[in-house]
Amino acid sequence: MTPMRAKRLLHVLLAGLLFIGGVLGLAFWKFNEPLELPTPSGPFGVGRVVYSAEATRNLPLVVWYPIDKGSPGTAAPYNPTIAGRLLDGQPDAMEQNLAAVQDHSIAGAPISKARSSYPVIVFWPGYGWQPSRYAILAEGLASDGYAVAGVSPDYTSGSLADSISARRLVERWAGQMIAVVTRLSLNVGASARLSRRLDLKRVGFFGHSTGGAVSLQACSVFDRCAGAIDLDGSVYGSVVATGTTKPLLFIMGEAYRPPDLPGFRRSRKMFDSSAARDTRTIGNILARSPNSARVVIPGFRHAFFTDEAVFFDPFSGVAGLLGGQTDAENGLDNVGVNVRAFFDRQLRG
Repeated sequence: MTPMRAKRLLHVLLAGLLFIGGVLGLAFWKFNEPLELPTPSGPFGVGRVVYSAEATRNLPLVVWYPIDKGSPGTAAPYNPTIAGRLLDGQPDAMEQNLAAVQDHSIAGAPISKARSSYPVIVFWPGYGWQPSRYAILAEGLASDGYAVAGVSPDYTSGSLADSISARRLVERWAGQMIAVVTRLSLNVGASARLSRRLDLKRVGFFGHSTGGAVSLQACSVFDRCAGAIDLDGSVYGSVVATGTTKPLLFIMGEAYRPPDLPGFRRSRKMFDSSAARDTRTIGNILARSPNSARVVIPGFRHAFFTDEAVFFDPFSGVAGLLGGQTDAENGLDNVGVNVRAFFDRQLRG
C-alpha cells in the first residue's frame, strides 16, 4: 500500500469514528434530555401517593387520584421511592434516563372534594415493568375522575416458562390484585387520605401484557369487579376455559413478526406459534363471554402501551419512517380513549 493510499484510508477510518462518536453522543444527549409527559386532558389535577409493601400479602402500590387543579404541593418524581428504594431500576446509558422524565402528579395532595366519591380501577403492569411506567394512562384516568391503583408485582417467584406455570402465577397474582380493593378501604396510612372518597362497591381491573391476563382472571372470580381490560396480553387462568359474564375488552397491538430470512426463521416460527396460541385462547374467552369485545390498533407495538411511547427511541423512529408502524403517542392516545370509554360505561353508566 502506498503512503498516499494509507493516508486516505486513515482519513476514512477517522471520519467513520467521528461519525459513530457523534451519533452515540447525540443519542446519549437525547436519552438524558428533560422529557415532560403529555399533559392530562381531564378537569382534575392529579395527586399521587405510594404504599409500601406489608408483610407477605400486600405489594407496593402507586396510586393516582383526582385533585383540584392548581393544588399546591411538590411535584411527584416520575420514578418514586418506596421504602428507601427506587421502584424502577435505573436504565443503562443507552436507555431513557428516568430521572429526566417529569410527570404531572403532585405528591400527597388532598383528594378533590368536588365529588362525593370516585370510582376505582386497579392496574397490573406487564411482566418486568413497574406501574410507574404507565403514568400517561394513569394520569389521564385520574384527571377524568378515577382513582388508579397500580400494583408493583413480586418478580422473585413465579415463571412464565410454560402454560402451566404461567397459569399458576396469573391465578396467584389475581388473588393479590383482589386484595388491593380491601387494602384501599382501610382508613390508615396512605389510604387515610383517600379511602373515604373511594367508591369500592364496584371496581374495574386492567393490565398490560401478563397484567392483562391477571386482570381478566381476577375480574372473573371477584363479585365486585364491574369489568376488565387486557392491553395486548396473552391470557392464562381458569377464565380461558370458562369465560365470564363480566364485560371484558381486549385492546391489542399488532403482533411483531421477524423477517422471513435466514437466521430469523427459527424465531419467526416461535412468534407464529405464540400468535396462534393467543388467537385460540383469546377466541375461547370471546366465545364464552357474551359481554366481551376486541379492538386492534394496526402498527402499534407491545411496548407502546407504556410511557415508552414517548421516550426517545431511534429504532422506532426509523421503523416509523419506513412505514408499517403507527405513531406511538397517537396510538397511546387511542388506547386511553378506549380505556376511559369502557370504564365510563361499567363504573359510571
